[in-house]
Amino acid sequence: AAGHLTGYLGLISQEEYEASNLFPVKAHYYYGEDYLLGKEGNVSYKFSELHTQFIMKDHRRRKLFITIFQGLFFIADVNTAFETETIILPDTAHKLFGPLGDYVQKWNVFRKKVIKVDDPEFDKEFVVYGTDEQKSKNALTGKFIKRITEFKKKTGHNVSISLVGTKVNVAIPLMHDLFEPPVFSSMLNYEFVFENYRYLKLATGIVDDLELN
Repeated sequence: AAGHLTGYLGLISQEEYEASNLFPVKAHYYYGEDYLLGKEGNVSYKFSELHTQFIMKDHRRRKLFITIFQGLFFIADVNTAFETETIILPDTAHKLFGPLGDYVQKWNVFRKKVIKVDDPEFDKEFVVYGTDEQKSKNALTGKFIKRITEFKKKTGHNVSISLVGTKVNVAIPLMHDLFEPPVFSSMLNYEFVFENYRYLKLATGIVDDLELN
């Protein structure tokens, strides 16, 4: 876990979200809540729920609001720059952003080299993009690969990850309020608590798995 997490009003900034290079277009609507901060050693952590949308117009010039991302967004600043930028996306990324059509074709991440990590189970679920194949492979440890593969298998949730500059960015799409207790449910709903912990543990555990120390 990331030391002690503390809740604040606010959200991950749009500048930080965009700097992750995980999403294909600039959001026209950007909002979120449940902002948590934490620190462990030299690593600082930020979490918040985010909902970002893009506006398109149909053939009748009516506005269409397309969700780009809705879920948990996590940032860890490890204070040491990665040797190369690495982007890990679900294998279905092209389909996920299909409604954005031509806008996705301009997305720089798809212009990077596809990197195979020689793990059939991982390669089946995820695609790795980068500019330096060997340096990206060096960054992705066996523990890291196993963690996100197991997470996808057990939860069914996609996850997108980028290593950019000194930041580890993790985006987990969810369609429900992560930190809000279910209506008419006890705060001692252990299944609910476990679900929340599992999402947070994935994000903080990824930093450990990268063996940055």
